[in-house]
Amino acid sequence: MKLSQIIRKDQWFLLALLAVLIQQIIVALGTYLMGTITADVSHGEFSLFKIIALILSFLLSGSLIHYFVSNFTLRSQKSTLKKYLMSYFNNNYNNPAIWRNTKIKSLRHDIMSREGQDALTNTIHFFVDAAATTLNILFNTISIILVINFSMGFVLLAAGLAGIAIIHVFDKKIKMASSIEMAEQNNLNGFISTSWDNVVLGNQIFFQKWVSRWNRIFKTAEHAAIKRSQSNDFIISMASFVTTGMVVGFIFFQILNNKTNIALVTTLLVMLPRCMQIVMHLQIIQTYWTQWKQLQQKLAQTEKTILPLHSGEKPIIDHFIDLEKIKIRSNTEVIEKNNLIEWIENNRSGRITITGENGAGKSSLLIKIKEIFGEKSIYIPSHHHLEINDGESSKILSTGETLMRTLSVIKDCSSSTMYLLDEWDANLSRENRENIDQFLNQVSNQKLVVEVRHHG
Repeated sequence: MKLSQIIRKDQWFLLALLAVLIQQIIVALGTYLMGTITADVSHGEFSLFKIIALILSFLLSGSLIHYFVSNFTLRSQKSTLKKYLMSYFNNNYNNPAIWRNTKIKSLRHDIMSREGQDALTNTIHFFVDAAATTLNILFNTISIILVINFSMGFVLLAAGLAGIAIIHVFDKKIKMASSIEMAEQNNLNGFISTSWDNVVLGNQIFFQKWVSRWNRIFKTAEHAAIKRSQSNDFIISMASFVTTGMVVGFIFFQILNNKTNIALVTTLLVMLPRCMQIVMHLQIIQTYWTQWKQLQQKLAQTEKTILPLHSGEKPIIDHFIDLEKIKIRSNTEVIEKNNLIEWIENNRSGRITITGENGAGKSSLLIKIKEIFGEKSIYIPSHHHLEINDGESSKILSTGETLMRTLSVIKDCSSSTMYLLDEWDANLSRENRENIDQFLNQVSNQKLVVEVRHHG
């Protein structure tokens, strides 16, 4: 499902738009009342009912209705964010072939965890704000038409469309600058995530290297952001100049041509601040137009994180495996390398050990097995962030404790018949290695254990 569909179908988003609609109708009613009260006063008339209605329109639109708009918007952001993340989890689940692929991780995980979530929540905020501003312009323009004349409303509409047309001319330039900025910012955020070890451990030689590279990446991201901002601001300034000039010019033209009509001139002067407010809102709409083009690029990048992976996108694991440098044996026999998958299919228990030179592809071979057998197998990397805690425990576990906790979690998993352990014995004391080795021997009586050993 596309992100735009997730947003449009969210009930809280629809309620936010409904609240905005009610709010802007009340605001426009206030504009109309202000104009008619001015016209009444110029003719020596006064209506207490209109005064009370005007005050209520100000109070309701700025307090009670605004509360509902803000509340519904926040709920919509959280609701759609949860739907997006669930879609991300479902579409990326059980794809072990891409686990160590840094390019795919950057395009999916890094965007999801940083720019993607911001893009989604900002889009909802953008739609609500843009709806409020657009409706404000529309309803207030109708009010001004009712109070003054049709030509004033026509000029406001024409001025707004002229500004948007100017921005649209630079469509490709805006999108390209936004795409470059997002890519550079994502690159910077990814690099900053490596700061912990380089900063906290206090190794000066590594820290200086890290800071030097960070400075280069930061300057590139900063340059991209400034270039995008300068370009967009220039385009918006041109659009605003045209919009403001058309509206202000028309108002003063009307005043000069109707100098003898005191009631009309008075109404024009009183409504001038409201007209200028509409002009400001038109300028905001023009800014929104450029922001929407930027958000489109960000949403397009974010949307890629929840698209199902095509077979052509997955790395070919066999390219990373050199069977000539790998040895495979069970606890009873040496296994022919080309017959490994068939051997696994025919044996529901036992213990297979994979050894070989560094870089021979032992870990890749485990991932290939995981890719083939899917949820029937459980793959445990040597370093991981797999969720092994039942509660919110913040205790830091040693390598041995982490492994034992992990094994205790999976030992009773009925849906999996195979454990794939990657260099589980690295960084363990001899005592811990022997204890876990005995544990795996017991497990292998009922399930199949396939392991890559660090120690022979």
